[in-house]
Amino acid sequence: MPSLPDSVGATESITFRFSSPMMTSSVETAFSITPAVNGQFTWDDDNKTLVFSHTETFEKATEYTVSLSTEAKSIWNVPIETAYSFNFITKNRNRLALLDSYPKNNSIVNPKLQFRLIFDAPLASSSLINNVILYNSNNDEISKWGAVVFEDEGRGNYFFLPQEDLNYNENYKIVLSPGILDEDGTPYYETTEINFSTQVENPMTFSLFDDFENIGTWTDPDDSQFTQGTDPSLTSFAISPYFKISGYSSGKLHYQFTETDGGICAETNSVPYEIGSGKSTEFGMWIFGDLSYNLLEYGFYRNSNMNEPIFIDTIDWAGWDLKYINKSEIPGDGNKQFHSIMVKQNPLSPSLKGEIFIDDIFQVPGVNIKNIDLNKDFYFIQNFPNPFEEITNFSYYLSVDADVKLEIFNLLGQKIVSIEKTAQKTGMQLIIWNGKDCKNNNVGSGTYFYKITAIPISNSSVQYQKSGVSVKY
Repeated sequence: MPSLPDSVGATESITFRFSSPMMTSSVETAFSITPAVNGQFTWDDDNKTLVFSHTETFEKATEYTVSLSTEAKSIWNVPIETAYSFNFITKNRNRLALLDSYPKNNSIVNPKLQFRLIFDAPLASSSLINNVILYNSNNDEISKWGAVVFEDEGRGNYFFLPQEDLNYNENYKIVLSPGILDEDGTPYYETTEINFSTQVENPMTFSLFDDFENIGTWTDPDDSQFTQGTDPSLTSFAISPYFKISGYSSGKLHYQFTETDGGICAETNSVPYEIGSGKSTEFGMWIFGDLSYNLLEYGFYRNSNMNEPIFIDTIDWAGWDLKYINKSEIPGDGNKQFHSIMVKQNPLSPSLKGEIFIDDIFQVPGVNIKNIDLNKDFYFIQNFPNPFEEITNFSYYLSVDADVKLEIFNLLGQKIVSIEKTAQKTGMQLIIWNGKDCKNNNVGSGTYFYKITAIPISNSSVQYQKSGVSVKY
């Protein structure tokens, strides 16, 4: 194969220009292309210009030969002087491909999401309007707003929001049609359905620490002692009106890492929030994810000086989601303070840049959980590891003999498995969850709720409970 430039797109037409008006039928008979491609001829400029538009895309990375024999004649029946031919090689892609999306097919998401479609080439924005449709469970179309189309590192990005709020606990779908095109006219061939469901509404009542209506005592990320490996000129924190959960604004954290591993962007409050020493309250905030697959951590001090960074989630979502933990997941005893929101590079899927929003930092009393002293009846330590790949251990202390039950639920509130330990003795105890459901099938990666209940054998009218979140890779 000759060394020819990889320059011809999969949908480009072939054009001939002649010095005299041509006998169209003779030229069309004289035309050939190898490998063969179906198409149609159109003429212009008083039959001096011929365009061959193929009705199927060229094969990718393929050499084609186009020929015109001396059967091609002018309207005066004069043939062209010599046969003509040329070769070209097509680009190494002949169709537009969807690389990533949020939501993903068959996923469960917060209804306050942002929709994201990421393709392998820059997009023709006009082709998206009628070829990306959002439907509710009644198959009614939901209008889009806030749509943006842009190129980033050679990829085509299409982000949008629903015109109306999505409902909790409902099924939806996005339909992508073949009319989507990249800037070169290369089409998206598949009709694709992305089916997803929204979460069950969380009934928690929040007590707010910060609503991000002003910047307060939040500092620049590069002034934080926990930040490392960022570009100061492209890393910042500001109050923004663009996305918000309540009020008029939220906090916007924009970050840029300089390497592919080891970077941490920490947004730190110079006056940490006192969250107490109790074990039975949830602490968290709303986070607008950027689908970067970086890691979200919260930073806490214990007893004013011991730093405890806690992994919260992989940022595999776009739009708002509620991200919280129970304070018992912060190791150790003593008074605890919240000081930082941190984005940490994920070495398995490095993303050098991104932008998250933060709103409504809160604390809420735990539901059906009793504050228990370590020396009285029941004390839950934590489950470890969390996140986990295969197994996770739920550790707790009993000061009396008790029946203990661990229940695992999915995001729809459906019980996955129940593990019971009867007549457990006083002291440190353990329940292991092997990441399987009640039918002994491995559950998928994702977020699961757990509830652990202890009932003293000496007094079955008393129940102690602890609930929280566990993440499986």
